[in-house]
Amino acid sequence: MYKNNPREKHLSLLQQSLQAANETDLSQIRYLKMSGEPSAWPDIFDLYRHFDDRQLIARNLPQRVKDIIHFQPVDIAADLVFAKNKAQEYLFAKANQLLSTKDRNDAAQALEMLDRLRRISPDYPGLNTIMRDAEIQATKRVYVEFVNESGAPLPDEIIRQIMQIPTARLDEKLLAFDLTPRRDLNYDGKVEVLLTGIAVSPERVDRRQFTEKKEIQDGKQPKRDARGNILYDSTGKVIEEPRYRLVEAMVNEVTLNKEAVLSVKLDFLQLPSRRILDHSATDIVQSFVYRFATVNGDLRACSPEILKLTKLEPLPFPTDAQMIFDAAGNLNKWLVDELMRKKSLMRGGY
Repeated sequence: MYKNNPREKHLSLLQQSLQAANETDLSQIRYLKMSGEPSAWPDIFDLYRHFDDRQLIARNLPQRVKDIIHFQPVDIAADLVFAKNKAQEYLFAKANQLLSTKDRNDAAQALEMLDRLRRISPDYPGLNTIMRDAEIQATKRVYVEFVNESGAPLPDEIIRQIMQIPTARLDEKLLAFDLTPRRDLNYDGKVEVLLTGIAVSPERVDRRQFTEKKEIQDGKQPKRDARGNILYDSTGKVIEEPRYRLVEAMVNEVTLNKEAVLSVKLDFLQLPSRRILDHSATDIVQSFVYRFATVNGDLRACSPEILKLTKLEPLPFPTDAQMIFDAAGNLNKWLVDELMRKKSLMRGGY
């Protein structure tokens, strides 16, 4: 029939698709209404909305096209409004019921329902307040605690350096971190930062003495042939060439070495059972290495590296406290990286 008129064939397919989609939606609506369940109204509303969106597209087609596909609009305005009201009432009431249990999983389900309600009616009365309550109840709470198991006393400034954790970077929807536990909250998880060891090496001074040599140009001299005769140019002038001599210098190189090591372990715990979900461990090494040199002899014999060392003044060793403080800063970086990396564990495990 449409062999010679592809356009009419396409319009016929459009008509069939439109009718089939409408019949499917209406059939599902009838089925859901027959169930009599209040929980069916959000789905009924979605089906009515899809039906209405499809009709809107068809209404905007050229009149000639609508005539060809025999488009007849169906007035569902009253049904759409009724279903919307019923859907809103059900979602709001069900969310309140779930929140009344004070169970975090129920709160997460309530939050999903309220998100759906917000898509239907962003200005629904009381929606913002109940959503805040749902988010608070559904949020998993984790606190991070420092524990000194090294057996050595640790100044507060070192602990603060280790525990400078930006909780704002860690927090996300339905997951929040605290560095100090709040008495008004029941926590779902805990991360223990266990400092298991502190070691500072003795101060070590390594001395090395060696000679550096180099041939340098030292003026000019007559150029000679293989027999030792002085060579002249065509004008009778003596031909000259660079004269080299060997210079040397005695280098006294000093290297200062000191090292601090902080050993740490992270335990990711489920509360209140204290079941260990995961753990990490590392050694943070803070090294102090300083080189300088003095030279006896001709500086022209020295390499560029040695010349740089001769410009450096001797330095005192850093104190043990400063070495530990610097190591604590590096430990903090590792700690934050580990917490960021294992956030997925904390979301799912607690």
